[in-house]
Amino acid sequence: MFRDEESLFKDQAYRYFLFGIFAIAVSIFLSDLILSEMAKYVKMSSDLRETLGEAFRLVVLMVVIFLGHMQGRIYASDRESFAYGLLTGLPILAIAAAQLVLSIVQADPGYFSHTKLIVSTITIYTLTGIFEELLFRGVVLNAFQDAFAAKRAGTIWVSLILSALAFGMMHLVNLASGQDVVGTLMQVIEATAVGLCFGAVYLRCRNIWVVVILHALTDLSRAIGTNAQTAVDAQNANVNAAASILSILPSLVILLGLTLFLLRKSKMEELVEERQEGGIEARPSLN
Repeated sequence: MFRDEESLFKDQAYRYFLFGIFAIAVSIFLSDLILSEMAKYVKMSSDLRETLGEAFRLVVLMVVIFLGHMQGRIYASDRESFAYGLLTGLPILAIAAAQLVLSIVQADPGYFSHTKLIVSTITIYTLTGIFEELLFRGVVLNAFQDAFAAKRAGTIWVSLILSALAFGMMHLVNLASGQDVVGTLMQVIEATAVGLCFGAVYLRCRNIWVVVILHALTDLSRAIGTNAQTAVDAQNANVNAAASILSILPSLVILLGLTLFLLRKSKMEELVEERQEGGIEARPSLN
């Protein structure tokens, strides 16, 4: 019914959405299935298996990116966009850095004597940051945006929300590993908010390596904070479900508030103009 500028979706737009879903399914679920089958024949520790799992997913995802001819677009980087992205994501960077320092200060002194554990933790969460950002911001967000012929604020928001929901819902798989429902629900909600915020940063700078750094540092600061706490702290961290849910409200407010700020009307207009011109050379100002 609608054609040219009035058309909301591109012809065969469903292919873009299917490609995004395909990338998620293959890089996460299929790679995990293959690795679990391999683990039946090779003995390995849980840390080694998790590290190999993240590395294997990343390799599979890179193949998917290559098959989708998205490598030039996703991996593109320059000093200007990188510096601009770090400035755009500075609040997230500052919070993650402060949380990391606080975790180290409050850590059980014996934790840092486990060098192998620390190296394993850093490796796993770095690989996780690379994989999840390449997948959900690099592939999924871009694929969903490409499905819309109409280049306007509404379609950018829809693409961002859908990619963030996909990122959040992915954490439902933790139920299969025995995680409780409340804890998993908290992860889904918070991960969706994180997906919105990281997606907003990526849309502003179009440099995937910026959000990779933000993601890896955020996850690493939380992981060290969780693993390095004393036994008493660990017990107090799970007092009751209501308190646990309330504990994520401050981060939700910060993440959603920052998302709205980064994609405020004036900046969204610049993003729309950028997409209409078909390029990313014109960087929005920081003002």
